[in-house]
Amino acid sequence: MALLPIRELQTSKARLGPALDSVNRALLSKAMLLDTLEAVTSSQVFQKVILLTPEPVIWSSLVPHGVEVEKATVRGLNESIQADVEGRGWKDGDSLSVILSDLPASTSNDFSSLADELGRKGRVVVVPDKRMSGTNLLAGHPRFTVPSWFGPDSLRRHVDAALGRGATPLLLCREGLMCDVDTIQELLDLHAEQRLGPRTSDFVRENVHT
Repeated sequence: MALLPIRELQTSKARLGPALDSVNRALLSKAMLLDTLEAVTSSQVFQKVILLTPEPVIWSSLVPHGVEVEKATVRGLNESIQADVEGRGWKDGDSLSVILSDLPASTSNDFSSLADELGRKGRVVVVPDKRMSGTNLLAGHPRFTVPSWFGPDSLRRHVDAALGRGATPLLLCREGLMCDVDTIQELLDLHAEQRLGPRTSDFVRENVHT
């Protein structure tokens, strides 16, 4: 199962505040999430793909066919992930991939590589961000991946948590999965390299100027 948690649109991508107003930050967040979802679904890796959001009405008509939209029951990204995971009934063979929503350079091949690495029992796959500090994706059996600590220094915390649960952590350093977007320059660089998904690329072309 793939779980993509997202914050409220009005508070999304706050770090881009100096360059984009709240309306454009919301539009960018939409574009990046839909490009990420397209890569996830086209990989055909996951039997179920769920978007976890405090705003299900906004997203229900936007997501690709087959993606389920669920309402987050608590506030906070990590808190909503943990509440969702703990509220499900998991079987021994189940796996969970928690994927951040701002990976507009990801491709279906990136997620196929993730599936290859998840084949070994007891393995936890951690995808770091490009700074090798945060986490962009965390995958494995759910009992190895809770709690979640997405945010600053989460890479170390997730690896330590996996080791503490007797799991074997593996860092999957695929560039498409490591390229989250925190600055306008990062967005422009990915656009110049023609690595963005189509919706994010259109947003940059129409709304971001050097």
